[in-house]
Amino acid sequence: MYDPELQKARVIATLMQQKYLFNVSRTTFIQSFSKVTAILDEGFPVLLDIDFYYGAWNHRKALDYGIARNMSQWYKGIVTYPEPNSLDKKAYLRDSAGHSVLIVGYDNTIVITNREQMVDGTTKECSYTGAYIFKNSWGTESFGVAFTYNGTVYPGYGMITTKYANQYGRFFQMIMY
Repeated sequence: MYDPELQKARVIATLMQQKYLFNVSRTTFIQSFSKVTAILDEGFPVLLDIDFYYGAWNHRKALDYGIARNMSQWYKGIVTYPEPNSLDKKAYLRDSAGHSVLIVGYDNTIVITNREQMVDGTTKECSYTGAYIFKNSWGTESFGVAFTYNGTVYPGYGMITTKYANQYGRFFQMIMY
């Protein structure tokens, strides 16, 4: 289908790529998580390219696979983790996707909890310690509209468990020219 907005976005993205990423090499790939946090500690953002699990993100497409959405987590911008043997993992195998976000910080003390639906019909209670704070590209009116960190609301931001990001993501350092 033809979507004028998508076409315009594609043209702009191509121009940006040609202008800023013409000579980016694999040296921008960050291979250690300690390097990721060191870059963040210096005040620079990091790009995260990640496998997209609909349930972990509480995305509307999760419903297509029988995965319940936690709308509170959606509005708070909380991204959990796709547990082994979960409906989320099964859905990804049928319909894989990806996403990119800009990591702007981290907190190794945050605990994120979740109820994960398993393939066998049970529900598993899960807790994860540690999260990356990110800026998403989906705007400020829905996902992350109520994201709060240290008492301040940052619409359009979110947090993703370090377990998910480190296991299913690839980090890239932003090159400034």
